[in-house]
Amino acid sequence: MEEQQEIKNLNELVIASAKKYDEKILYRCENITYKNFCSKVQALKNALINMNLKNKKVAIISENRYEWEIAFLATISAQNIVVPIDKTLPKNEIETIINRTKVEAIFYSKDYESELNELKNKYDFLHHLFSFDSANEESFNSLIDIGKNLNIEESSINENDVCCIIFTSGTTSQSKAVMLTHKNICSNLINTSKIMGLTEKDIALSVLPLNHVLEGLYCFLLSIYNGLERIYCHEIDEIIEYIKKYKITFMGGVPLIYNYLYEKKEELEKEAEHINLFMSGGAKLNPEIVEKYKEIGINIVQGYGLTECSPVVSMETKNENKLGSVGKAIPNVQIKLENEEDDGIDEILVKGDNIFKGYFDNEKDTRESIVDGWFHTGDLGKIDKEGYLYICGRNKEMIVLQNGKKVFPQEIESILNKNENIIESFIFDNSSKIYAEIVYNKESFTNKNEDEIKNILMKEINTINQNLPKYKNISNIYVTDEPIERTWSGKIKRNKEKEKLLSKDIDENVIIDENDNFGRVKKIIESQLGKTKIEVDSNLTVDLGADSLDIVELFIKIEKEFNVTISKEERRGIATVGDILKLIK
Repeated sequence: MEEQQEIKNLNELVIASAKKYDEKILYRCENITYKNFCSKVQALKNALINMNLKNKKVAIISENRYEWEIAFLATISAQNIVVPIDKTLPKNEIETIINRTKVEAIFYSKDYESELNELKNKYDFLHHLFSFDSANEESFNSLIDIGKNLNIEESSINENDVCCIIFTSGTTSQSKAVMLTHKNICSNLINTSKIMGLTEKDIALSVLPLNHVLEGLYCFLLSIYNGLERIYCHEIDEIIEYIKKYKITFMGGVPLIYNYLYEKKEELEKEAEHINLFMSGGAKLNPEIVEKYKEIGINIVQGYGLTECSPVVSMETKNENKLGSVGKAIPNVQIKLENEEDDGIDEILVKGDNIFKGYFDNEKDTRESIVDGWFHTGDLGKIDKEGYLYICGRNKEMIVLQNGKKVFPQEIESILNKNENIIESFIFDNSSKIYAEIVYNKESFTNKNEDEIKNILMKEINTINQNLPKYKNISNIYVTDEPIERTWSGKIKRNKEKEKLLSKDIDENVIIDENDNFGRVKKIIESQLGKTKIEVDSNLTVDLGADSLDIVELFIKIEKEFNVTISKEERRGIATVGDILKLIK
């Protein structure tokens, strides 16, 4: 195995990769080589320092594009702290991140120009907005042109300095933001590269959002370190087309993507010959799916990681894997269980240079999470005699959905419990959707039966959903006037409460006439998006808030429900519920 090049900070990563891979193409979309890439990063770094943006915080919000990646590394190389923002967040949550971190500048794409200008006028600390698309004096390209002519003296970067803050769940004032150092990220990059077997001959497909830790900290930086070419794919239903067109050899994804791709296995199998490796993370992938991919000649390896671990803890390889496991600890990272019970299952603890510095502005949670150098993950697992790790469940609070998104029940419960009609609430997941048990205030609902109460509360829930990311939307509710069962210390008995509720029949299986196409489509949309106000002219994205992954899942379910095949061309012509009805008719 080729010896890995040593890097101590992310500026060294850029310089070392440019020196090693030189005129090799990095971004085919703009014909940018590694040498060009390094020049742009250094120029933008110089421009930022010249504007007194050094040792500051700078955010990025946009779709996946090469400018995002250059801005990320230039910001960090200028010794700033970068704050990636999820572009799918509601406006109020984007504002919360900006206000909590007090970023002084933001790189952005044109879709966010209006709302960011509003925030710049509102907050004195926000001084600069750098557009990826405009041609003004503070645009991305203008800054690079300016920076090319600047001679800025290099200053040393401390590998223990924080270079990145990533929000792991919600963005309310109680949520956690992880502080990662150069050493955290670089050590993880070097150690995962030792076992992944990627080379400069590989071509990577970028599918997940760059603000997602799996793509942004893992696939992106892994590509740069190992000399890969990078291709962007913005639609899940175009993945196979891109794999074929660009001869993709490597991709990182979540189970939702691999489940979808397997529905198209005949097309995918034709491309198996040139695929080196697919990697799955973010949530557990069904072992049966892994086996089915092997049958068509494609290797999928699974890994386990957390943002706090920069992110990879363990990883399978093509040669070392066990069905159902998430591999062994990567080199120079230690894993142990806190206290093995009789069944060998307990909380997973991790130690290594990849362990984060702490939670931003939250010393209490930092002290509780890192004890004697060991990070307490809150996840349950077991380790076999050969060192393979198996994830057996999440902690009592965190919910991990099929798409890898994490939901912290207490965050949503605290929002619900502020409603004067609600005494207390309990959030749980069912079939990768969020449900709520609500104990209502009897005084608010005199002379009303339980169905009427549920209808009123569901309308209020829908209003709350509008200010939450779509993956946190509450799909349905159980209502009761009985208190939620708790321990002596006041904690909800979550497993017991969930089992009790799931043993009941929730009133969601409304009988629909099989000839009532609108009713059948509406039921699918309600289940997928958690929306109840659905009309024939409702726009799937504007009115119902569906993103590209949501829409693909909708089409898959509609194809099965109505036994039809919807082509890619037909999908592109669908904007409203009515368009779906016309097609299936």
